[in-house]
Amino acid sequence: AEFEFLADLRNSGVEGIAFWLQNPNERTVDLLRKFQKSGFPFVLIDRYVREMDADFVVTDNLDASYQLTSALIKRGHRRIGFVSTALDNTTSEDRFAGYQKGLADYGLPYDPDLTAIFGRQGESAGMLVSRVMAQRERPTAFVCTNDGVAEKLIDKLGVLGYEVPGDVELATVDDNEFADALGISMVIASQAGFEMGKTSAEVLLKRIATPE
Repeated sequence: AEFEFLADLRNSGVEGIAFWLQNPNERTVDLLRKFQKSGFPFVLIDRYVREMDADFVVTDNLDASYQLTSALIKRGHRRIGFVSTALDNTTSEDRFAGYQKGLADYGLPYDPDLTAIFGRQGESAGMLVSRVMAQRERPTAFVCTNDGVAEKLIDKLGVLGYEVPGDVELATVDDNEFADALGISMVIASQAGFEMGKTSAEVLLKRIATPE
């Protein structure tokens, strides 16, 4: 319903929109291009569209994931897995790239068998985690794309009899402060959510004031 929502919003009389793009498919991106041609201001939050020259306010997701991976390596881990939801947006893609860059810069090989993508068709989260942990040299740590993924991973590891952080250490970008709520020690990269929202509003207001 995202496309219909955006199309209706454009005709509702609002002067501009800052929003979190959920489904950057061809149809929706084409609609955003029409917004640009008609001078309708918008700002993308948290995610952007690679092939579009548009305003966006995001975390440096590649660097955040790179720092998380580096931190785990400095703590002595050499078999580090990666867990994410579908790699269908710039946030998760950039975090995956940061993880791979972190491994490479420290001379560690990327092993696709240590990667679990939740939501992949035909495989449950439990199946994916079981497969990764069944490796001859299992991972001793994971980089998670967000704290929701980390929470699910903790649950699946618990079913398999692993404790966090006793048996497996986790590092994650903390979007929703789940880490504090769970009371489990993890390596955390916190997003400046309030500042991102504030900056998005400031950019949008400038665009509305000076549409050219």
